[in-house]
Amino acid sequence: MAKKKSNIPLLQQYLIKNIKGLRISLGYSIMQFAELTDKSVTYIGEIERGKKYPSATTLQKIADVLGVRPYQLFISEKDKKEYDKLEMLKNLSEELQQNLKINIETVIKKYFKEK
Repeated sequence: MAKKKSNIPLLQQYLIKNIKGLRISLGYSIMQFAELTDKSVTYIGEIERGKKYPSATTLQKIADVLGVRPYQLFISEKDKKEYDKLEMLKNLSEELQQNLKINIETVIKKYFKEK
């Protein structure tokens, strides 16, 4: 039997997969998640089945409960890995800049102390 093609837009499919996947990985039942997001179990179920599309306010609340940034709910698994790499590079760059600043300040202090 051929698999039925989904009428749900790809972006919404990512949203559904990410919300449900993160909810389950955090160990939240749909009831617990609904309570944490101040939404009904029915509404969360409809979001996860692609029957409803949450507002920006609801998306922010969902992202907060799941511990992610809202944009992360809309990206594929492949893209997540790329974003994770970029985030690590950004953090490394900031750390290197801070270390460089400290090292430069130390060298300058040492230089003027010796004079």
